[in-house]
Amino acid sequence: MCSAHLIPGIASAQGAERDQSKDAWKRRIRGILDRGRLPIIDLQATYMDATSPGVPPNVLQTVGATDVPRMIEDMNRLDVAQIAFAPAYAANGEPSLKLHRAHPEYFIPTTNSGEFPGWWRGPQAFVSGVAQAVKTGRFFFMGEHEFRHYPSPEQVRSGRSDIERFPGLHFDLAVSAPTHVYQPSGARDAPLFTAAGQLDDRSKAILERYPERFLSSSDYRPAVASQYPEMIRRQRDLLLAPLRDKARHLVAYANAWRLITGSPWSV
Repeated sequence: MCSAHLIPGIASAQGAERDQSKDAWKRRIRGILDRGRLPIIDLQATYMDATSPGVPPNVLQTVGATDVPRMIEDMNRLDVAQIAFAPAYAANGEPSLKLHRAHPEYFIPTTNSGEFPGWWRGPQAFVSGVAQAVKTGRFFFMGEHEFRHYPSPEQVRSGRSDIERFPGLHFDLAVSAPTHVYQPSGARDAPLFTAAGQLDDRSKAILERYPERFLSSSDYRPAVASQYPEMIRRQRDLLLAPLRDKARHLVAYANAWRLITGSPWSV
C-alpha cells in the first residue's frame, strides 16, 4: 500500500473524483445485473494510444492502436462492465486517465504497463515512476508487470529452451483456448481444461473452494483485438458457467470491484 501526503483541498477533490468514478462503474454494473446478465470486470488488458510519444512508429504500423469505439461496442454487446487498460509504451499512466475522463463508466484508471522496454531496460526508474503515480491517488489499479516470461520471444528466436535453469519457476497460466498449444514446449497451455474442452473437475474444485482469489480477464492487446469476443466467450462459457452462483459472481466482477475500490461489492 502506498500513502500520499496531500494538501487537504487537493485530497478532498481527488476523493470526490474517485467517488464519482465508483458511482459511474456501479451504475453500469447494476444496469447489466438488472437485465439478468452477468457483468465482467476485465482487469488484464493493454491499451495502445496512437498519440502517445513513446509508441514506436513500426509498432503502430504492425500492431495498431486500440480502437476505443469498437471496444465500447464490444463491451456493450458482451456485458463487460469495465476494463482496466494499462497503457503500453507510455512514460506514465496519463493515457489511461485521458481514456477514463472521456468514458468514465467504461474504463478504470491504470498505471502504465510493465511489459515493454521502459520496464526491461530501466526497472528502477520504471518502478519509481509507478510508485509516484500510485501516490497521487488518481489511479485505481496497476498495469501488468512481467517479471519473467519463459521462454521469452527473444529466447525462442535464439534457440534457447533450457528451462532447467530455473527449477523453482512457477507459471501464471493464461486462459487460452483449451486446445491451444504453446509452440516452444509443444504442450497445451490451458491445463484448467480437459482434453474435451471442459473445465477440469479439479480446477473447478479449486475455483469454488477459493473463489475470492480468482478474476475474470482477457489479456487483450491491440494485436488480438478481433479475438476479444472469443476471449470473453471463453470466460463465460468455459470458466464462469460451470461454477456455483456465488463463485460465478465473485470471479466475474465482485473480486475485481473489491480490488479496485477497497470495498466489497454491495447491491
